[in-house]
Amino acid sequence: MHAANSGQREQRKRKVSTAPHAILRNRADAACARCQSDEHLGLTVAQTELGTSMSAEEVGAGEAESCEKARREMERICTSLGIADCAELIRAHHVSAAAVVVASLLVGLLTVFVYASWDHGGQQRGTAIPVVPGVPLFGNLFQLGSIESVHETLIEWSERYGAEAGAYEFRVLGKRFVVLCSEDTILEVFRHRPFDVVRSEKVKEVVALIAPGVFSSDGERWRVERRAIGHAFGFGRLDKSIAGIQRAACRLAQLWRREIAASHRAGKIAAVEIAEDLHRYTMDNVAHVGFRLDLDSINRSQHSTQLVDDIRTIFKVSNQRLIGNVPYYRLPFRLGERWDGGLPPTRRIYEQMDKIVSELEQRGAQAGEADSSVLASLIRDNAEARAAGEPTLLSRKQLIGNILELFLAGTDTTAHTLSWMLYQLALDPNLQRAAASEADAFHQRHTRGEALGSADIMQALVITRCVFHEVMRMYGPGGMIQLEHVDGTNLTVAGERIEPRSRVFFAMINYVTQRETLVPDDGGPNGELRADRFAPQRWLNDNKDGLTSAIPRSYFAFGHGARICPGKDLAQLEAIMCVAEVLHNFQISLEANHPPVKPVFRFTVQPDTPVRLYLKIRDAVA
Repeated sequence: MHAANSGQREQRKRKVSTAPHAILRNRADAACARCQSDEHLGLTVAQTELGTSMSAEEVGAGEAESCEKARREMERICTSLGIADCAELIRAHHVSAAAVVVASLLVGLLTVFVYASWDHGGQQRGTAIPVVPGVPLFGNLFQLGSIESVHETLIEWSERYGAEAGAYEFRVLGKRFVVLCSEDTILEVFRHRPFDVVRSEKVKEVVALIAPGVFSSDGERWRVERRAIGHAFGFGRLDKSIAGIQRAACRLAQLWRREIAASHRAGKIAAVEIAEDLHRYTMDNVAHVGFRLDLDSINRSQHSTQLVDDIRTIFKVSNQRLIGNVPYYRLPFRLGERWDGGLPPTRRIYEQMDKIVSELEQRGAQAGEADSSVLASLIRDNAEARAAGEPTLLSRKQLIGNILELFLAGTDTTAHTLSWMLYQLALDPNLQRAAASEADAFHQRHTRGEALGSADIMQALVITRCVFHEVMRMYGPGGMIQLEHVDGTNLTVAGERIEPRSRVFFAMINYVTQRETLVPDDGGPNGELRADRFAPQRWLNDNKDGLTSAIPRSYFAFGHGARICPGKDLAQLEAIMCVAEVLHNFQISLEANHPPVKPVFRFTVQPDTPVRLYLKIRDAVA
């Protein structure tokens, strides 16, 4: 029996001596840790973990000897592992124990964070605003989908979670967003603009990098810039720009006539993709109204090519910065702006605008009111302020920034509006004929040499104006606005008090106007005036000879209150003059098998597919 036990002990010794070092180290680590933590375990630990030669009698020795023997056994194993000082192993275990403590604390903190960020959804305890169910830590990040589908997702959630309260909340990585999806909740927030509630900091930052103007300003700076810009706009001053806008509309019609003739010579009927040409039309108008430059980008004039390319690059880069998750554009020395290609075109445009400003400043005293461009008006206001001993309203950079902002905010948006208008007119031949009839009458007055001002044009093109307002109601480019509550007292939204800087707001403008009835007769006898239907006739007054004066308060197409768009009159004027010229010249229809066009959100709301039209020259003007 004794011999057998001795043999087993010898085998265990050989096992210790021949086992791979990694296994021995693991066993030694375990024995050392457990022996250090509880001396009473003594050799039991060593024998269990190490499989050593210690006998049960040895393990049963006094407690004072037990730990000492375990330590000696540890030293023997350390020697077999090539470790000269067993204290080295013990110190390693102290470090491991500290690491375990730190890791435990981190896990505890993460558990608390996950618990706090868990979105249970529905009407959460202590809140009046429903919350979209999400997952720990990430919230609703993976439910939002791609950038282009975010708008559709928010609409779906508005119907599911926001129908009763008029608002709901979703969360992304701990950040909280409140979606405003009713007229009342939007107005609750809009009333606090532009001081307590402002545009998203990211939007302001990205726009200000390129065009530091009234769009990206808030607070006192906004008050000064808005006063200067508002003075430069308005139907009174726009009357002096009508000739330039009409010239651009005629050039567009002539371009399309040439394209029709070219397709006929080739023996085919080709559809025209209108988006590119409409974009150039709006750029020509901004250049004319802004600083009286005849850009003529419609005809691809040589001096327009670089400016058009630069504006497009800047617009593309701005969108990229806005939808991206990494603010690379904040890198020092403008490295991020160089990387995405936005810096060179920005500098070229500023150099060109700086020359124009210098020229206008030099001849400003002689020009007087003769130059009625927006830029000239701003320069005169600055000169008058200096003459009165007051600080100038706008710096040189702000002068240029506000003109460049006209290009960024007033070209694509109006071009998309025109695409929607022509698309809807192509879908409805009766509506198209009515609008063409008034366009013909307007054209006759124009050819007779009548001096038509902005008010005359608005009165002459009533049907076209109705189409414009209905498009802005249904598909307005500013259909979703991101805002932040940065200062002031707590807001109350849907009965819940919201502290400053605790939420980001999304105002679902188009969603609200497409779902809340705008007329008192509850949608008309046949439901044709339901809010979710495209019905320009809803804007007519009772006599059908003008627009109704009862503009609903939920018509947020150009903003609301103090932050209403200063360029709204220009956008309306150039849109209805363009459509009138097109309908006077052409009968329009959609290309065969044209897919339905739906709104998609790419910083602004725009058609998801390019509109392609067949253009037939009308007999009346052939």
